Amino acid sequence: MRTNFFREAVLPLLLVDGIPIKSCMMLAIETVGKEITTIEGLRNTPIQRAFIEHFAFQCGYCTPGFIMNAYALTEQHPDADDSTIQEWLESNICRCTSYQEIEEAVKSVLMEKRKNE
Repeated sequence: MRTNFFREAVLPLLLVDGIPIKSCMMLAIETVGKEITTIEGLRNTPIQRAFIEHFAFQCGYCTPGFIMNAYALTEQHPDADDSTIQEWLESNICRCTSYQEIEEAVKSVLMEKRKNE
């Protein structure tokens, strides 16, 4: 018996104080006093622009989760290496294709951050 089938599914992510959380895994009351960011809050950010520039959109269903995860990754791990990027992206599941374009988008944002430091 599965206690929460959706825990492993692709679900909308929220950033709660900058940490990606699957929306079904947190009660609304747990967010009191915390900063909540939805996909709409990442409009015109470097990660969104990188997804567009690198054609990192796949089916569209999984894209918001990838963008939320990628944003948190670039904020929390500006020195992320390939294995860290892959580990973070694997937490968002999509069966459309490989994550190559998504990885390229993330790497471009990380490179830009490093240049600006």
